[in-house]
Amino acid sequence: MPEEALPAGDGDRLEVLAVLAKDIKRQHDAIAAVDPIEAIEFMFEGKGCTHANPEPLAGGRGRVSEVLARKRALSITMIRELPQRLSMPPEVLVAPYDLRLKPPSASQRSKYLVASKARVSRKQAA
Repeated sequence: MPEEALPAGDGDRLEVLAVLAKDIKRQHDAIAAVDPIEAIEFMFEGKGCTHANPEPLAGGRGRVSEVLARKRALSITMIRELPQRLSMPPEVLVAPYDLRLKPPSASQRSKYLVASKARVSRKQAA
């Protein structure tokens, strides 16, 4: 719609709304770029929690430690409860993040191979 067709002052309002929409999008994109584990640790510090005292997280100390060490992904329960307990936006917790998973050891791989070969031979025998 050309500006001449707008009533007086509506062009300015439209421009202000466009600037506000761009600002909201920029803020939303910044939230999505936050690492969920870093955000949890930041909120932990603000609430005075430690790894030894993980009250705001669902699960025991071992599970919390694994999540914060990136050995285990956040559970659905944690994603549901943390925004309320730590006063943080839920969008932060569903962002993708890297886990530091160890590759299986040689003995674990050989156990898996033996077990899978046994399953195959049982199926073939049946």
